[in-house]
Amino acid sequence: MLKIRKLKIDIKTVQNKKFGAFYEFEPNKLNLIKGNNHSGKTTIVSSLFYALGMEELIGGQNTKALDSILTSVVKYQGEEYLINESAVYLEVENKSSKIITIKRYIKHVDIQPKIAYIYEKELDELVDENYSNITYIHDGGSAQNQLGFYKYLEEYIGYSLPKVPSYNGGEVKLYLQIIFNAYFVEQLKGWTDFFASIPSFGVKDPKQRIVEFLLNLDASEFEKDKFRYEEEKERINKKWLEYISQVQIKVEQISAQINIEYLTPISIDKFRDSKFDIYFTNENNQKIVVDDALKNIKKRIKELYTQLKKPNDKENSKRLFQIRKTIQTIARKISKLNQIIDIKNYEMEKLKSDFSNMEEEIRKLTDLKKIETYTNSSDRISKTLNGICPTCEQPIDSSFYSSKIDNIMSVDENKKYLEGQKKVLKVYIDASKEEIEKQKEIVEFLKQEYEERQSIVNYLEKDIALDTNMAVYKEIVDLESKEKFYKKTIKDILIQKEELVNLSKEWKKNEMNKITFEMSFLDNEKITFLETYFTRYLYDFGYGSKDFEQIKISKQKFEKYFPVVKIDKRFEKIRINSSASDFVRSLWAYYIGLFEVSRKNKGNHIGLFIFDEPAQHAMDESSQKAFLERLSQLNGCQSIVFSSFEDKDNNDLGKEKFRTMIDGIDKSNIHTIEIDGYSIKKID
Repeated sequence: MLKIRKLKIDIKTVQNKKFGAFYEFEPNKLNLIKGNNHSGKTTIVSSLFYALGMEELIGGQNTKALDSILTSVVKYQGEEYLINESAVYLEVENKSSKIITIKRYIKHVDIQPKIAYIYEKELDELVDENYSNITYIHDGGSAQNQLGFYKYLEEYIGYSLPKVPSYNGGEVKLYLQIIFNAYFVEQLKGWTDFFASIPSFGVKDPKQRIVEFLLNLDASEFEKDKFRYEEEKERINKKWLEYISQVQIKVEQISAQINIEYLTPISIDKFRDSKFDIYFTNENNQKIVVDDALKNIKKRIKELYTQLKKPNDKENSKRLFQIRKTIQTIARKISKLNQIIDIKNYEMEKLKSDFSNMEEEIRKLTDLKKIETYTNSSDRISKTLNGICPTCEQPIDSSFYSSKIDNIMSVDENKKYLEGQKKVLKVYIDASKEEIEKQKEIVEFLKQEYEERQSIVNYLEKDIALDTNMAVYKEIVDLESKEKFYKKTIKDILIQKEELVNLSKEWKKNEMNKITFEMSFLDNEKITFLETYFTRYLYDFGYGSKDFEQIKISKQKFEKYFPVVKIDKRFEKIRINSSASDFVRSLWAYYIGLFEVSRKNKGNHIGLFIFDEPAQHAMDESSQKAFLERLSQLNGCQSIVFSSFEDKDNNDLGKEKFRTMIDGIDKSNIHTIEIDGYSIKKID
């Protein structure tokens, strides 16, 4: 929840003149801001947007979307006064009844618009203006980092914004500026389409994401589940091809062939019954499976051993003793090296942890540097680094600064120092990695040497036990080497096959996670509610372009969650099938319907509307009256509506029209602010 309570505009000119404005709004009511054309209603609207960091919805970041009366010059009684300093203050309240005041400079000699001050007190209590938080805005990290304004506002509202699919295939945060399109509608572009002012943040289908978030639809998780499914499917497919390729290489190493039935991923049920046969082809072009080939080798080795006789070879016994001693030495070296590798791995993990912590320290300093840059105040930051509030001199939360940081140095110096330390750590980590890899290479070399010498031992033991018929023995050695190589290769292939089995299980699990429908029962119910509210309000507001039986809220991919009109057997956008004024009526009905469904189902709507000149295209009085009456009856919702209400000349006829328009609406639900002359006035 978010309610706007007070707005204050302060302007100081070069000529030492003061101008400004002060407006107080009623929470949970319809607030009507009424004024003639050119009275400055847009100035108030833009100030509200600006104070909440939503000025992108009216044309651009920072001061680009603001009137010159706020940024450069005030015209008053035929004179022009150049602005020296200007700022907006906005007092708001959240669902916990916590009141804060946001201050944001528009023009200041030192402080840039990218800074927003947060005072955890009411606007009237700002005597010395000792702020509670200083945040930055419209800069990298402002929606994620601790000193970011949008991060603060998100937590203040009570949101936990989700990650949603992005156009680049990954995920991106659903930013506040996207969601606020459902709450703020500006005059020029806002009434031309649903959520017409969405800034580009790379979010895929941002309009759908707004509805899913506001109504807390299961489909938001479905989209992420679908993304994860596709991502997992691609990963399994890639790994499957890798393992198949490795198997084929192994098979070629033993001059065999393999019959694999599935070269693409399948479920475990199919894989267990599929072909996975390794075979040789003899000179007669006959297929011999690998098990039979191994049996033939064993049989031949056994036959050859029967041809050998026992010797009495003392020289071989002496040599056998020496090699066994060497093998023991190698085993001790391997054990010692493994211990060293374990120690090095532990040390490297510690270095990585320090490296990660240092990156976090640098990130915090980067945030502090942004604030220092945008406020042109190194003194404030040096106080912050020492744990002292730069204005009230009170201790602040240690999370805003680090005990590891040298408090004497400036932010830049601290950051450069840590970046230097980070580079040193990176060198240590890389060196440790390289050293560990070298030690592992030595271990592998020693293991190979160990196996080779063990093979010699085996042969020598056989020499001692058997007569050395060299021709026969050479054939035995060749066959035993071949048998050993075949077995090792087959073992490696079976390991790869086991990996394929695991992938088959993962494939089956992923396929079971594949959602075959796009809308749950609860989602369907919520969209049905939205359709009910929408068509009811269309009727109340005097929509007449199409029969109400033709109008639906789409549950399909085309215009999903948005109004469509059935023409013959196809659906089309309501915008192209409605008159200009009727389409504005559909926007009224849709935005209010979203709030009603969100409130009914405990969704995420903040209960706030700011509508600038909603009576577009010469809207008739009965429709305007019905619209205002509906806004005044929304429980738990604050509406702020800016309009001239056809009172262009401030004449009696215009005033009478306005009185007629609000006649019959419960006056306890309406708060009217009438701009007398101009919204920005001279302050004595």
